[in-house]
Amino acid sequence: ILSNSKELYCNPNPIRLFDGQGFTQCKVPEEDLIIGHQNYETPITVTLSYVYLTSISRDIEIKRINIHGGPISPPEQCLPSEIEQGTACISKCYFCNQNPGDGRCQPPNAVYHIKFEEGGFHCQCSGDECNRLYTKGLCVPFSGFCPGASYCCSPECKSSEVRIGDKCYPKCSSSKCVEAKNDCACGTLSVGYELISEGMFCCPEQNHGYPDKESCETSCSS
Repeated sequence: ILSNSKELYCNPNPIRLFDGQGFTQCKVPEEDLIIGHQNYETPITVTLSYVYLTSISRDIEIKRINIHGGPISPPEQCLPSEIEQGTACISKCYFCNQNPGDGRCQPPNAVYHIKFEEGGFHCQCSGDECNRLYTKGLCVPFSGFCPGASYCCSPECKSSEVRIGDKCYPKCSSSKCVEAKNDCACGTLSVGYELISEGMFCCPEQNHGYPDKESCETSCSS
């Protein structure tokens, strides 16, 4: 499975081992293939079913033995889904995650505002997931933000969570100076939230954590 959604078709299947080695070639269906010279990083999931007499662990080396769509060397200019930053070309999705106020980050004629200012945007979503998140401003269902078949989106936080940076964290206790049982977001909706570590004590009104309960109670009551 490529990009968590694109099923690859492999031949031969099953694979027969000779001298401890086997070979198969896996391809993306033509309708899912994006023609172009770009390379892009994306997860690949490999599931093997086998019959064994003894168990053994091995490293698997994946080699690119042919080139489809152009050279591996970097292009002379950035792709339509990339923005030049210094000497590098980065995806527009990553650029907007770092520069949420840039005018190029809101798609023209978009029905919903994309909430890049909340962070966490990466080229990581499938089409169906992106369409669901778009209404919440958490995904860009338009081309030009990510290479390949992925979409630019941010994870959806639960009502009991707060987004800080690229992740969702549970809210700390709303009571004063309660020890955090895990990393959590300390604060309130009006003053904002700060991430504190497990074992710290949260003063929600100050959105700040303290290393011990005594110092928390002293500062939080003032």
